[in-house]
Amino acid sequence: GGGGGGGWSIGALVKRATNMYVARYFDDVFGASTATCGQAVVHVPATAVANETSVASAAHLVRAAQRPVVVCGAQVVQRRCDTSALADVVRALERIGAPVFVSGSSRGLLGPAHALLYRHKRSAALKQ
Repeated sequence: GGGGGGGWSIGALVKRATNMYVARYFDDVFGASTATCGQAVVHVPATAVANETSVASAAHLVRAAQRPVVVCGAQVVQRRCDTSALADVVRALERIGAPVFVSGSSRGLLGPAHALLYRHKRSAALKQ
């Protein structure tokens, strides 16, 4: 009760509107699905699954590159609840050994002191 609005508090309305906005955004941009993370249901953008040929091709390009760089966007951490998948990504990045630029929600992937992280060093890296 109270305050009109059919029993909804301002906080509940803000939360509902925010959830609807985020879900709609993911649906529009990525074609979202839903996943369960603990007790919460979160909207997760659909991801492309690489086949063996495309992975082998990408690995060849990285090995052949003189100065490879990895750019990680939000797609890297879409399934935040799957910590083993995130650990696999970090191990792969460390094995590649190339500088890693992060953006979006992948900014916490490596941690601020990781040797491969070049989050705030773009201009220095581009000068090389």
